[in-house]
Amino acid sequence: MKQSKQIFSAKNYWLTFVLIVGTFGLILSKTAKTTNPLPLDSFVDEFVIEGPERVCLITGNRIEEFFGGGDADTDFYRWTISEPTGAPRVFQGGESVQTLAFTFSQAGTHTINLIISRGGIPVSNLTKVVEVLPGAEVSLLGDYALCPGDELTLRALDPSTVGLADYSFEWTDENGDVVSSDNELLVDDEGEFQVKYFLQNSLGEAECENVLTTQVRFAVDFDLDVNGVNFCPGNVIVAFAEPQAQGRWYYQKEGEPEVFINQSNFLQLSTANLAGFGDYTLIFELVNENNLSCVIRKTHDFTFGQNPQFRIEEENSASECLAEDGALRIFADGDIDLIYYVIDEETNGPGFSLSAGEELVIPGLRSGVYTFEAFANGCRFTLGTVVTLQDVPDQLRFSVDPDSIVPETCSDEGKNNGSFTVFFENGPIDLIYELYTERGDLVGTGVLESDELEDIEFVIEVPGGIFYFEVFIPEEPSEEGEDDEEEGEEGDEDDDEEDNRCMVPFVERIEVPGLPQVEFTVPTVFKFCEIYELVPETTQPLEFLLRNKATGEERVGQTFTITEAGDYELIGRHLDFPEEICPTKVELSIEDVDPVDFEIEFLSQDCVGNQVWEANILNYDPSEVRIRWYDEAGEVVSTGINMSPVTYGEYEVEMQPRNILGTCPTPPTKFIVPEPVLSVPVDLDASLLCPFGPDATITLDTDFENVGRIRWRYFDEDGEITVLTVEENSSSIVATVSGTYEVTVYNSINTTCEIGRTNIDIEISDNLTQFEVPEEELVICERYEWIPESNFSLVYTLTYPNGEQVTKNPDERFVLNQSGEYEIRGADPNNPICPNVKTFEVRVVDAIIFSAELIDQSCEGEFTYEANIGNSAPEDVLITWRNSGGQELGNSPIFTTSTPGTYTLEVQPAGSLPCDIELDEFTIEAPILSVDAFLQAGVICPDDLSTVIDLEIDLPEEVERIEWFFTDLNGNSESLPQFQNLFEAVAEREGTYEVFVYNELGCLLDDEMILILQSVDDIRPVVKELYEICAEYEIGETINPGNFSTYEWYLDDRLLSTSPTYKPQLVGTYTLVVNSQENCEYITTFEVEEECELKVSLPNAIIPGSSDRNFLIYSNFLIDELDVWIFNKWGQEVFSCSERSLVENSVSCVWDGFYRGEKLPIGAYAVRIHYKNTQEGIEQTMMTTLTVID
Repeated sequence: MKQSKQIFSAKNYWLTFVLIVGTFGLILSKTAKTTNPLPLDSFVDEFVIEGPERVCLITGNRIEEFFGGGDADTDFYRWTISEPTGAPRVFQGGESVQTLAFTFSQAGTHTINLIISRGGIPVSNLTKVVEVLPGAEVSLLGDYALCPGDELTLRALDPSTVGLADYSFEWTDENGDVVSSDNELLVDDEGEFQVKYFLQNSLGEAECENVLTTQVRFAVDFDLDVNGVNFCPGNVIVAFAEPQAQGRWYYQKEGEPEVFINQSNFLQLSTANLAGFGDYTLIFELVNENNLSCVIRKTHDFTFGQNPQFRIEEENSASECLAEDGALRIFADGDIDLIYYVIDEETNGPGFSLSAGEELVIPGLRSGVYTFEAFANGCRFTLGTVVTLQDVPDQLRFSVDPDSIVPETCSDEGKNNGSFTVFFENGPIDLIYELYTERGDLVGTGVLESDELEDIEFVIEVPGGIFYFEVFIPEEPSEEGEDDEEEGEEGDEDDDEEDNRCMVPFVERIEVPGLPQVEFTVPTVFKFCEIYELVPETTQPLEFLLRNKATGEERVGQTFTITEAGDYELIGRHLDFPEEICPTKVELSIEDVDPVDFEIEFLSQDCVGNQVWEANILNYDPSEVRIRWYDEAGEVVSTGINMSPVTYGEYEVEMQPRNILGTCPTPPTKFIVPEPVLSVPVDLDASLLCPFGPDATITLDTDFENVGRIRWRYFDEDGEITVLTVEENSSSIVATVSGTYEVTVYNSINTTCEIGRTNIDIEISDNLTQFEVPEEELVICERYEWIPESNFSLVYTLTYPNGEQVTKNPDERFVLNQSGEYEIRGADPNNPICPNVKTFEVRVVDAIIFSAELIDQSCEGEFTYEANIGNSAPEDVLITWRNSGGQELGNSPIFTTSTPGTYTLEVQPAGSLPCDIELDEFTIEAPILSVDAFLQAGVICPDDLSTVIDLEIDLPEEVERIEWFFTDLNGNSESLPQFQNLFEAVAEREGTYEVFVYNELGCLLDDEMILILQSVDDIRPVVKELYEICAEYEIGETINPGNFSTYEWYLDDRLLSTSPTYKPQLVGTYTLVVNSQENCEYITTFEVEEECELKVSLPNAIIPGSSDRNFLIYSNFLIDELDVWIFNKWGQEVFSCSERSLVENSVSCVWDGFYRGEKLPIGAYAVRIHYKNTQEGIEQTMMTTLTVID
């Protein structure tokens, strides 16, 4: 359904409504009920139930129409029909039921009541009584067959009809001429006839009228089509009528009575079902059931003849190969119309005829097997025989031992062929054999090659039966024949070439005993759906085996459940005589089809509830499906794709594919045929129609599930009707004017069928909300927050002069910021009361643009502010100075204070509501009247020309200006403008330096002075140029450069330590930076090298007594202890020395070369040195020699 909409788009205020009322009078009065119903008698001529007073159930249920009159566009009809039994039937609606078609099914008195309403007001209440009579028994049929020259009586009603004499009849022919006024009509010619019969009421009007029509035709002539006139044993007679017609079939043998065959439009009759040989008449009888006196019969004569009867005996055998001196004698046991013999499927001679008992000798025959073909009584019959050979060539001599004949035997799936053995007396040879049946039919031939025969016996397998057997040597092809084979095939001379084959038949017939097979019937090619029970039919005690040829699966039993399509083999075996009666195997081809896939669809329903349902078949053509619709009682109600139910409840549909065996195991599909909804409850609810809005909302309450269309109409006070087409299918509408509103609902299945309607009266309400607004002009500054006054909880909508609308809840403020007229609407959302609308005037003045400006501040801490009000005059404004506590401090434009704190300035227009403005807030901080200044500097170092004086201030942010001054040692002062406003100054001369600091107002905050002198300190850092270390053993010297205030030890550019002493552990160039006690900086460098080997060195020769050539030991910094021994060549110790706590790179164990006061003699002496590092526990010994010279 659509959402609610306004019916009329124009929105008017209450004053507009008042004008309309004044202009148009009653059109929009406050009266809710605007329809002025007229008395019922004013519509007497307009409303009437037109229809029969008497109804006859002529052929069962009877549909009659009743017309209610009135105006179908505006009126609502409610029909109530009371039947003899059952609850009253109610039908209601608009134009769809102005004419009611009612089905009468009960005999007896019926009462019809019709109430017509217009605009919701009943305008007619009518009643009509209808007598329903049982119908007369009709005798007239739809068509008749009339035999030429006959007369036929047509009867309209059965003579036993009650009150037959009260009926009037009128027969007319196809030209419309009245030909009878009785119940019966005698005709002798074909044509279409119509009879009208009726009863007359008291006014002489026809009631219970019915019309019957029939067609009289001359009986149709036809031909009988039969497939022959001569039939033989084993033939089938096929016959049908042309054009096809249903009738009775008979045959009559000459001299015997007729025999009924069947009733159909087609005949297939086996001659085995006839009463023996003879002449017959086939009869087809077409009977008209509507005119039993008119019977048409057609006949066809035919003969069922016996096959030709004759015997053949050998008169003379052939003397030798190719000799044409053999002869056969034919004995005719019956008349033979024509007989001849056939060799190699070729007819020999023109043939001849024989009479019963006559004999005939056929001479000039070679040896071999002969087939004779004879005709008699229209029947053909063949018989085989042989002409034997007297002088058989040695290589073709053979015999068949009767004892070698093997009969047929039963196999698992059928029969094994029998056989006979051919014995060649003179060994293997290349030859050809031929095998003929008793009837002379060639059934076998083969080539016997000598190299394939292992012995002289040859076994031939054959089924059971009587056979003739012959052999011959194949002819050698000529060379020309081999070379010109194609030419030989094309030439006609080959057909006349002489047959030089020597045919040697066996002298006797060979009889191989056969066995019967079991008999059963089963469909061999069929379709099934999902599952089928295959049951072979037989009268014998059999067991069956079913084999799936694709999978090899086998099952044994009497019945078989088929679930898979495919090719099967069915083998039947005899249970009692399995060796005497052989199995029979039947090939089965089975196809699986799908169940019928369909959907049940509801198609239509008329206004009185007649429904049509359809089965939508998805995977078959409907002609390929058998359809059954069942009602609740299980009765078949339809066999087509459509079904029209006569009752309601649960129905079933069964769908089965045609041309299959069995059925699909699909249960019938159940569905519910619901009882049609012919009426639904309809109710309307409406809100108030208010003069200032909102409009009335009319809401429909009904059974929407069964509603497919909604129509709205409006009735004004004059009865004029407006169809609200825009509101079609809306579940609610908006009414803007008073009057009567009607809604009509229609069936969701058939939207032309009305199932309910109602109406509601709408009037304008005068119950309005109450609230207060300013009565005089309201003057505001820029904006004003306002709340309407009311004793009710209202929701307000304020319309500004510029048209903007704002909605507020109760206790929420409106901001008034425009000059002009305001309109406010007050609505009560919690109570059924209409909104009210009021207006008021507002004038807006501008706010003063102002600010507080600082105009003066003294060095003693006093502040002076002034209120800047722009172009406004002081007398037009109100000035207020306040402290942070809101205390008012003054109202003049000038404000002075020496008290720190937060202050505000407010400036408002004089004579107006206060502006909603932001106060100008300013803060007076406590003034800084002094700061602490401090000067720091060192002496002028010896290596420098100046030093730096640093100025430190505790509150530097308060300082605006800095001035420097210098006074030398003689008392001479001067300004240092180059350091103006700098926090440091460079002192190049000895004397007193003084600094003055001022704030931004030029007030002195502090001054400070410092004395600068030249440095007299001569202490410098002391280090060696080179130091040796052994980092592996952490051996090295700790360096102490002297006493200074700070130390910085660097390796390259990396700071390693700030300690007074330092023990290097890395190789490289070091830098030492120190500061003296006077803060003078000194820098020196030294090298550090790696040395981890204990080293000792000594002279290799000495001169005793020479101070330049004495013996001594040099050792590096790693050696702590040293022992030396010197021995002469006899091992005598001449010198020894021990040193402990050796100094780095020192000389020890000095010896002048004297032993016991005397010079050592010249020669070589052994030296043994033992040295060690006590810290790491390293000891080493060195052996060497020392030479004493001179």
